[in-house]
Amino acid sequence: MVLILFIGQAVYFFLKHLGISLFVSQMLTGLILGPTFLGQTQTMRNLVFPHDSQDVLGTAAGFGCSLFMFLIGVKMDPTLLFRTGKKVVIIGVTTVLTPLVFGLGYEWALINSYQGITVTILQCLSSFPVISYLVSDLKLTNSELGRMGLSSALASDILSVFLVIVLPMIGNNSAKVITKDGAAILAFVLVTLLVIRPILVWLVERTPEGKPVNSSTVHILVVFALLSEIYFHLFHQVQYVGPFIAGLAVPSGPPLGSALVQTLESVTRAILVPLFVATTTMRADLWLIIGNFDNIKIFMLSMVLILAVKFVACLIISWCCNLPLVDAVVLALIMTSKGITELIMFSILRDLKIITNDLFAALTLWITLNTIIVPMLVKAIYDPSRKYAGFQMRNIMGLKPESEFRVLTCIHMPENINNVLKLLDAMYPTKESPIDLYALHLIELVGESTPVFYAHPKNKPVANFYSQNVVQAFNNYERDNWGTVSVHNFTVISPRNLMYEDICTLALDKITSFILIPFHTKWSICGNIESEDEKLRALNAMVLHKAPCSVGVYFSRGKLTRPHSRLSFNSSTYACMLFFGGIDDREALVLAKRMTKNSRTILTVVRFVPQIDNSGAAGKESKQALTTEDMILDEKELKDVKQNTVCDEYVFYSEHEVSDGPHTAMIIRSMAHDYSLFIIGRRHGEKCPQLEGLTEWMDYPELGPIGDLLASSDVDIKASVLVVQQQKQL
Repeated sequence: MVLILFIGQAVYFFLKHLGISLFVSQMLTGLILGPTFLGQTQTMRNLVFPHDSQDVLGTAAGFGCSLFMFLIGVKMDPTLLFRTGKKVVIIGVTTVLTPLVFGLGYEWALINSYQGITVTILQCLSSFPVISYLVSDLKLTNSELGRMGLSSALASDILSVFLVIVLPMIGNNSAKVITKDGAAILAFVLVTLLVIRPILVWLVERTPEGKPVNSSTVHILVVFALLSEIYFHLFHQVQYVGPFIAGLAVPSGPPLGSALVQTLESVTRAILVPLFVATTTMRADLWLIIGNFDNIKIFMLSMVLILAVKFVACLIISWCCNLPLVDAVVLALIMTSKGITELIMFSILRDLKIITNDLFAALTLWITLNTIIVPMLVKAIYDPSRKYAGFQMRNIMGLKPESEFRVLTCIHMPENINNVLKLLDAMYPTKESPIDLYALHLIELVGESTPVFYAHPKNKPVANFYSQNVVQAFNNYERDNWGTVSVHNFTVISPRNLMYEDICTLALDKITSFILIPFHTKWSICGNIESEDEKLRALNAMVLHKAPCSVGVYFSRGKLTRPHSRLSFNSSTYACMLFFGGIDDREALVLAKRMTKNSRTILTVVRFVPQIDNSGAAGKESKQALTTEDMILDEKELKDVKQNTVCDEYVFYSEHEVSDGPHTAMIIRSMAHDYSLFIIGRRHGEKCPQLEGLTEWMDYPELGPIGDLLASSDVDIKASVLVVQQQKQL
């Protein structure tokens, strides 16, 4: 067992750079240790895999397969099938039925055997676990195409399970046995979905929010899953379908579904499933394909033809459903992928002697090639981030003075809400220049396979329980600022590392100019770091890299207060914009100038310019850090600020000549307690002399050198900070 796991990890370590998945590495491990390679030697068979150990390995592998199928059912949400559009259902069903009709016609014409019928039907199926694994491995889970693939796979998987249940009955000639088995399986399905599932839903509803379910419930469900395997076996069915249906009875997500996943998935994915995959492929002798090629060539031809028909059928129906041609090709590739589900089925057929050893070897090779080639083709053809490319200007500088300001804000935790509302108040929406706010509540996907996106229409119950407080808070804000703020609430439940897809897609669809994201570090009242979320940090980095518009990263270390309503706002907001030059600083300056529409906001723009020595050479050299065009644009944006300093008592401008980064830091420290809000640009070029010495020691490069300084323990501030990055243009 240890040898199998070690070789599997070693193979994956060397091949992952070539795009080979962990599942393929596990299959290759089995082929290496099996009769195809090392297993040919008597020494290997006697010393490493003696006869006594095979029963232990087989039992552990079978147990792992049962738990795997149970978890797949737990993470599936069958109710999504009723919420998906007709388009994906049509794609899913067509992708199964079209090759099935062709394949059965081919089989009856040329093969005409139960072995041929069985293999044909299994080749036509599209498995949700396989497609879910592929989409996740390709990091397409949150893309529009990935969602469509998962939804189509869900529809086809329901049909596939039905065919797998019917398949054993085809080989039985006794009508009495078929009737008895069919009635028993139907009774199990009905009791599981109509009795057990409602009971579990009731238990979930009774569990307090944020509290775990009783551990005994988890244990009972695991036992039920294992007993369902025995039940299906007694009635001549594929035993692993039982745990899968048992898993469908469990409400996906927290608290019950996530508890089962957290309890079982680690040991299942790390040990038991690799063991099953390797031990199954160890039984495949690829040399039999060469020796018995004449016997299986007609089956191999049917595999190729069925795959081709399946691909073409999915391509045509997807294209007819108005998918772009490239997307249709990629979706067709995804729907034709093979994996662990097919391996399980073919292994069972071999054990039952329905298929021969040479055909099993050919099918194993077919799965291996498919799982290598399909991901490579998808990666070569499809890049989901290409749609975010900045061909159109979507930033704050590009907005007309009295135009609508579209903002997308991301909420991860309840404390994010108050910080966002502070910034929105500071941006001062008016009827002449309103804010169109898109509030996106991001929840990490736990205990489910399929990401979910909710839009929350006004005057309707919130579809997701965990978003009620978020939706209510922003709806209240819209009510308090009626006519100046429009709020649209959304919730997405998805893997944290792929949430940037949802953020960028929503920003693209809603044509937003600005995305607000929270910083990953949280400070205590005393100013000490309370917590850091590295997953959120990685997510922010991806948003900054991929965003189709400008981005603002915000954090609060204390001072920017927010009143209950605008009428009760008696205190002033002291905002400071630190200007060094460049596109991000200009973007931040435009946002800061917008805030001055509020008479209770006092803005100070502090410009840092490089110090000029007596000869003037240093100043000339330092100004090369910015292009002439940048310098002209900087002066243009600063011109009205300088003019307003004379005639506007709420706008101030000052300049500081600095020699290097430490000099700049010293000045910023001296003004740290004078302001409640700092607004800064993120990027200033690699050779900005005013920041020399600061860029080399950044802990938070996502904030830029000045944001990093304000977030560090070296500066004692109690203010809020907004770091702005202008949209990246191609």
